Amino acid sequence: MENQKLEIKEFSVKESELMSLVACTENVTKEAGEVEIKKHIKILRGAQIEVEKEGKLLRDGANKFRTWVIEKENALTDIVEPELQRLGTLASEIAQDKLKEQRLASLPIRRDRLSALEFTGTDEFILSFDDADFETHINELIAEKNERTRQDLERRERDIKEKEEKALEEKIYTRGKILASIGMIRIGNDFNWGQQRYSVQEVAEMTEEQFDKLFAETKDEYDKDQAEKAESDRQDKEKDEARIRKEEQDKADKREADRIENEKKEKEEKERKEKAEADKLAQEKDYQHFLTRNGYSESLKENFIIRNTGKQCDLFVKVDTYIQK
Repeated sequence: MENQKLEIKEFSVKESELMSLVACTENVTKEAGEVEIKKHIKILRGAQIEVEKEGKLLRDGANKFRTWVIEKENALTDIVEPELQRLGTLASEIAQDKLKEQRLASLPIRRDRLSALEFTGTDEFILSFDDADFETHINELIAEKNERTRQDLERRERDIKEKEEKALEEKIYTRGKILASIGMIRIGNDFNWGQQRYSVQEVAEMTEEQFDKLFAETKDEYDKDQAEKAESDRQDKEKDEARIRKEEQDKADKREADRIENEKKEKEEKERKEKAEADKLAQEKDYQHFLTRNGYSESLKENFIIRNTGKQCDLFVKVDTYIQK
């Protein structure tokens, strides 16, 4: 390949020949018919195929030569590339050394600027930045410091707010207990007593003087109300006690009346029974006297017939007995 020369050949088909073929079909219209049109298509396509085949052959040769040229080029450049790289590195190091010497003058200023941002680093690290990169680094540190400052501020504000809220809650709780001692009860977001109503916010925002005045005024009314209530309760209690005493007395009177009535009934019942018993004995005595007076006795009772009809008693003497034959 090294001894070969690249021969540039032209296509065997000339442009003029192709243009002549095209010229032959320019006047062909639909009137020529399908067969004639397809014949011209075949001729033109055949010319294209010949050109494509010949083009492929020419490209193959050119590609092989191109590959050889690239390989030869790389082999030749590789001979000098290592030394070129080494020299380039030396040149770069010299440039960096010169740049560090130039930056060394700005080291104190850079160190001061970094210290102001609470950042420490070695001189080598500080001098490793060019001016643009150093400014970028400074801006990043400023942004970080600003963010820390913002977070610290938010944290302090949050702590202050939490302390204020806690103090407010304790104040409301303490004042709520004081107001509860005089009957002003908290319901929802209000403290209520009678017709008076104060919001929790109002009570919390009162000065000590205002709160003491509210307490004193409300306490006077509360004490008066409690005294009236105590008097009313006392009177109600007395009424209840009097009512209970009367009810107990009424119950005692009723029990005594019932006892007397029962004793009376028992006495009357006893007298009735005694009288009935006496009447019964007297009746029986009179009855026996009646029987005796008329000659009746247990030994002679077969000779008598006794017939009782209600309160009447008839005594018959048996005269004789007839027995039918």
